[in-house]
Amino acid sequence: MLKYSVFSLALLTASCAPTEAASNTLNESCANYFNSGELLNRYEDTLILLGETHGTDQSEEAALSLICEAKRTDTKIAVGIEMPIAQSSSIGEAVANDGDTQALKAAADLIWSGQDGRGSSSKLRFFQKLQSLDENGEHIHVFAFDADPFTYTSTDERETAMAKHLDTFLLGWEGPVIVLTGDFHARKIPLDLGEVKLTPMAMKVTARDVSSFIMLHDGGEAWLHISYDDGQGNKVVEIGENEMYATAPAGLETDKFIFKPHPADPDESAYDGYFNVGELTASPPAFPDLVNSD
Repeated sequence: MLKYSVFSLALLTASCAPTEAASNTLNESCANYFNSGELLNRYEDTLILLGETHGTDQSEEAALSLICEAKRTDTKIAVGIEMPIAQSSSIGEAVANDGDTQALKAAADLIWSGQDGRGSSSKLRFFQKLQSLDENGEHIHVFAFDADPFTYTSTDERETAMAKHLDTFLLGWEGPVIVLTGDFHARKIPLDLGEVKLTPMAMKVTARDVSSFIMLHDGGEAWLHISYDDGQGNKVVEIGENEMYATAPAGLETDKFIFKPHPADPDESAYDGYFNVGELTASPPAFPDLVNSD
């Protein structure tokens, strides 16, 4: 099996010690990250992008830390999900109205049917934990921002559409906004592929300053859809658990579950900071019956 290195970004922390009625729920749902309150206070007026590795349990676990901190301080927070904008209202309503598993399945079938790891079991658990954290649907607002399928013909068109959707949402929202997205979309410098340079979504957002954080890890496995040329002109497609190379630089092996507001590599300025989630575990599709076989 091949090993892959997919830079990803996830997030933060939460020390959950809230009011009695909510403390059990917070303690059960919140990841054990450090300094999430500091992060939220420092960047609450910006758009906080968390560059994740799709198809892992750790991305959503980390994001919960920031959300838990907002809940602990009674702060309304918006959570952007990389799924087609056509289902923004349906997933927002399903989470806010405490929809059951079947309601969540119907509300976001466009990501559940994909093969790229975004429709993972971890994502379903994430939505369910948001429901338990916000029983009245008053503090956590979930929305989508990705371009709808078949509405773009290039990477640039998709990145532009994603940024425009975020800008539109930001102009109508006061308060912190965190966004879970693939690490490429969260980059703040172009990706140079030699003959072409790709400008990521993060560079196209204009409604707020962007604070972008990359998810580092110590290797492990992720559920991914990967295609590559085998060197003989044949396209090879692998879907499932793939072994991942560690992305945490040497020296950060013990620097886990802590938000760091500075680049892990001084020569790499694509992100404002990082967090190391430790070892990755693969998260398979939440609804295998919906996954496209194409």
